[in-house]
Amino acid sequence: MIASKNVISQNIDLTFSIILLAVPIIDTLRVMVVRLLQARNPFLADRSHLHHIILEADIRHEAVVFILHCFSILFAAASILYYLDYKLVGLVLFTLLAFILLFIRKLLLNYKKIYQNIFSKELLLKLSSIILVFTIFKNQQPNRFVEHVVSEE
Repeated sequence: MIASKNVISQNIDLTFSIILLAVPIIDTLRVMVVRLLQARNPFLADRSHLHHIILEADIRHEAVVFILHCFSILFAAASILYYLDYKLVGLVLFTLLAFILLFIRKLLLNYKKIYQNIFSKELLLKLSSIILVFTIFKNQQPNRFVEHVVSEE
């Protein structure tokens, strides 16, 4: 049985199962809500599922599968924490992971922009010119460079 059971009151807590199966549940609910907000049929296929969104960020298929498995493992850990009476910790971890999955498209777009800014051609040209100047300075005047470094110590 994948629902936790309170032995004293004999109540079944389905929260454990929901946390454990959070990746497909969150993905399905997110896709259906987005389709309804866009006035589209929620049951027609499209490329708005998690794996398609991650693939659009130019991440290899194997890495996408690994990422989704990691999320599943983290949700399983949250459900185990919840089951072992660390309910608050399990729910906080669940909430954090759920927000990441719900806003993964925006997170990936921001990541892509930051990545593109860090490795932009202009920045790489500036870094390469600094390295080139440093190399030329070092090769043309090796004695002065060594003397300068030694005199600072």
